[in-house]
Amino acid sequence: MQIGLLLSALGPAILAVAFITEAGWAADLWPFETSRLTNLFIGSILAAITIPTVWVAATREWGALGASAMFPGLTLGAMAVYLAARDLGDDSGLLGHAVVLAVGSAYAFVLLYLGRKVTLGDTRPVPMVVRASFAAFAAVLILAGLLLVFGADNILPWSVDAETGVMVGFVFLGAASSYVYGALRPVWGYVTAPLLGFLAYDVILVWPLVDHFSDVLAEQRTSLVIYVAVVGYSGLLAAYFLLVAPQTRLFGRSPGA
Repeated sequence: MQIGLLLSALGPAILAVAFITEAGWAADLWPFETSRLTNLFIGSILAAITIPTVWVAATREWGALGASAMFPGLTLGAMAVYLAARDLGDDSGLLGHAVVLAVGSAYAFVLLYLGRKVTLGDTRPVPMVVRASFAAFAAVLILAGLLLVFGADNILPWSVDAETGVMVGFVFLGAASSYVYGALRPVWGYVTAPLLGFLAYDVILVWPLVDHFSDVLAEQRTSLVIYVAVVGYSGLLAAYFLLVAPQTRLFGRSPGA
């Protein structure tokens, strides 16, 4: 299982690098128009899926799959249904994309099922600030995701077409599931993977977003301020508890922690 899980992370890892470096073949895989920030966003999401998967495999914390696999399962499943429905409506050639996404969703739900059957190893309690932050992240992601799915303008701080906006909305809604899970089941084994994912996402996006202040549209500036604030706070939270705090850091924990 360890080898299989590591191998399954190769695809998202390669795609993450390809989107971040804006490889032409990667952008062609996205069914709609992309831009630099859209490509970086997709790459950061793929990294946020890959790194927790590698962590679960490396530590054999199989029980954590019950939380971490829910994000890609829900996201890819919603995208598959959306693309299949669009293809049935106008024969737009999106059915192939929908099938690939559906297979990925099914695989994620298999991992989720297997993870829920395994006892979680790390049952240390979650600090209240992390639990409260997870609840806040979930609320923000659900609100932004629903607004994007229903076609609201200027939710993202860069311009996207309507279809990509819906797809990003599904990403936000899927990601919210991990934070709802961690808020409702506050043990450390369930929050490590989402924190790792958020840290990867933040590291990739924070500087491009800050740089975007120089050319953001006036009507999107408020969204950019909020986005950068969330990314900055979540990145600092993840970095502190994963890399610094003696009781929870991944490496060199204090004796007895």
